[in-house]
Amino acid sequence: MAKKKKTTIAPATEQTRTNAATASAFGNFFVPIVLAAQPTYTPTVQPVAPAPAPIPQSTAPVAPAPLPAAPAPAAALPIDAIKVSNAAELLTALKNAKGGETIALNAGNYGDVTVTGIQAASKVTITSVDATAQASFRSLAIVSSKNIAVDTVRVDYTPDLKTVGWSSAVRLASAENISLSKLTIKGGVAITGNAIDSATTDANPTGNILGLPTGRGITIEKSSNITVENSDISSFMRGIALADVTGLKILNNEVHNLRTSPLVGAGLSNILVEGNHFHDSNPWKLGGTGDHGDLIHFWTQPNQVEANTNITIKNNFFAQGKGAALLGIFLESTTLEAGFKGVTISNNVIHNGDKAGVRLENVQGVVENNTFLQSTSGDYKSAPGALVLNNSNIDLKNNFLGIVYSYQGAVVRESNNVIVQRFDSSKPGYYASIFTNALVNDPKIGDLAVKATASPNYLNVGVNFS
Repeated sequence: MAKKKKTTIAPATEQTRTNAATASAFGNFFVPIVLAAQPTYTPTVQPVAPAPAPIPQSTAPVAPAPLPAAPAPAAALPIDAIKVSNAAELLTALKNAKGGETIALNAGNYGDVTVTGIQAASKVTITSVDATAQASFRSLAIVSSKNIAVDTVRVDYTPDLKTVGWSSAVRLASAENISLSKLTIKGGVAITGNAIDSATTDANPTGNILGLPTGRGITIEKSSNITVENSDISSFMRGIALADVTGLKILNNEVHNLRTSPLVGAGLSNILVEGNHFHDSNPWKLGGTGDHGDLIHFWTQPNQVEANTNITIKNNFFAQGKGAALLGIFLESTTLEAGFKGVTISNNVIHNGDKAGVRLENVQGVVENNTFLQSTSGDYKSAPGALVLNNSNIDLKNNFLGIVYSYQGAVVRESNNVIVQRFDSSKPGYYASIFTNALVNDPKIGDLAVKATASPNYLNVGVNFS
């Protein structure tokens, strides 16, 4: 791997925070992650905490928002499309493809399919004959292959006695130039594993909890130039898992109703996460000896030398919904030598009940124009904000958030951030004074927009809904 050019952030005139403490490192890709106890710290801003106001119900219309766009209607099949009706015919068509072909799947269940060693010169498209009667797979793997587009099919993953927490409905391995578009990927609950009332998952190595979602919607490993877009992923332990991936776009997807995290991974470069809606995760015994969960969790491997680079997370809606309060966007550095460079986190809405709206360790980049608002979970200390540590160097500007913490050698340059809170109408930053309808239990995205009558001081703060 070529050595990457070091990225630096020029000094700024805004307020700068520094603090020194011992670095921490925990977690890895293939085992459950249990966070160590966090160091004591002093918040730079502390909202007050009177008794909560009654929770109204949402009546606001949905405003323009960073939600997944509706998939476009399926394109008409080319006249020379190759129609197939089972897995064997599909694999034969792929083996004979030179590039440019469309392989059209008649309705039916194609079972477990593994595509291996397809090296087409240009894109080969796999799609359903009829978008209203889509072909389905139990699982689909694309291995050591390139130039394949999978479009408008279902993957209905039914767990069996062999299913473990890292089984995948869709798997890309050593793949290049692959796109997954307009897929519906749905999992199910574990039928083998640990009892739901177990103290830990130590008794059974599957990672499964009986009766709870298992497996992954998508695993992508050792692959490049991948796109996942306009797809719906639900009912898994994790949504999308990544390992050693460069050139990835995750666009306009809905990932929801999981046991833990929508998006996790390590060994990453040139990653774009845009326009997605992640919501409703319900970890088993969250915290302690149970599950750990994050809306997004990227990290460095213990033996990683190069930084994870050029990661952009923008225009997404992350919502607790009817699920538990997960940690927000967590960029975790397990070594001080690697970390993250060229990170942009912008124009996202996070509605959640965990104080870590973003938690950044050894990260160089910018966090701007985000709206971090608290759900009805927790007290005022649970308002999502920015936790910046482990030698991070961050520009933090134009955000609505609940709190800012910085420690362990972090440098944070703040500009035009607004601290907001949901508990006291007599204090600054009260939600009802600024946002359309942010006190509701499970808001629509439009409820979280700045209302027209709010102070003009908020004009350039938070998410731009236009």
